[in-house]
Amino acid sequence: MSGKKKWVTAVLVTTILLSALGCGDVTLQVQEFGTSVTVVNMIPVDRSDEENQDSEPNIAVNPANPLEIAGSAFTPNPMRDTTDDDLASFAEGVVGIPVDDFPPSEPGEPIDAPIYISTDGGLTWSLNDVSVSGANRTTGRLFDITVRFGGMSNILYAAYLRGDQGFGDYLCPYPPEEEEDLVFLKDCSPSQGPLYNIGRSLDIEDTGVMDIIWEREFIDQPYIQVETVRDNYGRSEDEDRIFVGFNDFSSNVFIFPGLLDASGRTASVDHSAVSTTADIPVLFKQSIIESHSTAGQNAPAVRVAVHQDGTVYGIFYRYTSLTGDFDPYGSITAAVIVVRDDEWGSGDSPFTHLLNPADDSPGIVVIPIAKIPYSRVGLPDFGQERLVSSDISIAVDPRDSDIVYIAWADSPIGASEIEYTLHLRRSTNRGETWYPSDLLTVANAKNPALAINTQGKVGFLYQSVTHTGDTLRWVTHFRRSMDGLTWDDMILADVPAETPEWDFLPYIGDYVHVMAVNNDFYGVFSANNTPNLAHFPQGVIYQRFANFEDHTLLSHPINGREVMISIDPFFFKVDEFDFQQYAPIK
Repeated sequence: MSGKKKWVTAVLVTTILLSALGCGDVTLQVQEFGTSVTVVNMIPVDRSDEENQDSEPNIAVNPANPLEIAGSAFTPNPMRDTTDDDLASFAEGVVGIPVDDFPPSEPGEPIDAPIYISTDGGLTWSLNDVSVSGANRTTGRLFDITVRFGGMSNILYAAYLRGDQGFGDYLCPYPPEEEEDLVFLKDCSPSQGPLYNIGRSLDIEDTGVMDIIWEREFIDQPYIQVETVRDNYGRSEDEDRIFVGFNDFSSNVFIFPGLLDASGRTASVDHSAVSTTADIPVLFKQSIIESHSTAGQNAPAVRVAVHQDGTVYGIFYRYTSLTGDFDPYGSITAAVIVVRDDEWGSGDSPFTHLLNPADDSPGIVVIPIAKIPYSRVGLPDFGQERLVSSDISIAVDPRDSDIVYIAWADSPIGASEIEYTLHLRRSTNRGETWYPSDLLTVANAKNPALAINTQGKVGFLYQSVTHTGDTLRWVTHFRRSMDGLTWDDMILADVPAETPEWDFLPYIGDYVHVMAVNNDFYGVFSANNTPNLAHFPQGVIYQRFANFEDHTLLSHPINGREVMISIDPFFFKVDEFDFQQYAPIK
């Protein structure tokens, strides 16, 4: 092997030599659990000098060609000057932040922001830095970027918050300087708010900016899912169905205290049928999927799971009480709600097919009351991360749309400290009833993500904080189960949680993502990028120049400067070799 082998590293057990990365030999290995596990740092080799906090990642694998994968994170445009890393023009709904910390957007044309591209199944990555438009002019970033391919169309879609427009132009009955200079004064309302786009690209290697097919203002945390409609023989009917869950700020009574409708029903889904063969105007319908009044708003996260038979599930938190402002420690109780639509959301009353037996209102209350800690500061005992009620996930079994899994996080009622626990449950009757107890609970963990493969095997990705003496670590787990009761536990990363110091929030992200294509699982998470094999029990491949002997990053292996440790996105793939077909769980 070449003497350069320390710059790119490896993954352990059956050896296959690769030279594809162009940085020396790579050793790939087959892992335990009867699978092959590959973990890859997604920063391209030509960006080896970057030191960004590339948090909150997302990926999309093309089901029609799994070699094509797109990824996203809070990664700035590499062609922009990002030395001033203040996320100035995007307040993201923060209550109680000084106005001066969020000045209005600078004038000028919007710039573009990158997404990650792989055409070899995730082994190597590049940045397509003109993929999506509307980045913050200071940081070159977009926010809350999620990406999906159509089920068979080869078309890539992205939903994202533009970085060039946040809350601004506040209308107040008195000048803010007469009170505390806050973004949201009790009697003030913004006349502009966060703007989100849905973009579309017919070719992930296209260097042109995505076509914008939809735009909406006053939106938080858009999260996209897409499926191609198929005929009775499984063939494409040339129509993609797009669903974007989001929190509608325009119905939030904290931001608009003078709302005529003060119900605070903010959990929403934008959805549309999009032709994959004709370039025609795309119209999206907004469905408010909350059926009850809330304590001012729903939580930011709204997640959707789509089945090929047209069944669409949604999950969100219903705020039932709120004490104090959201920052620094809001005291919130909430219910976990699941809704369902049986016809692609196409009827006159979408997402109303699952009824609460108590009052026949749309939505099943899985958990009637839970404490949801809320903090927008970097919590020192929670790995510098914030909590914003975003830790929910939902997945439907591709073999049987009756079977659906959900995950959420909460704390014990009455807990005086942040005690955060993930819960996992299952329904086998289309969400009508749920397994009477948790299938799995995980303490001190966040960022749940669920997927189910074509065998019916469930994949559960999350990140937990561990305390070893005075040391905190972020540990990324991927667990699998055939029956929801017995789980393996694969640790993908075990990294320091106290370094580097957080630059902005979220620190590692409000979410991660995992998905299944056929039998295989694909996922992404963000973590400390120290090149240390002890941090990656399944092994890891770096493209960026990394010295695993000295645990340092370099801008170049010859006469390069040492690069500061930062937060990077990590792709992983778990190849499933067990092709036994399992009967649905009933």
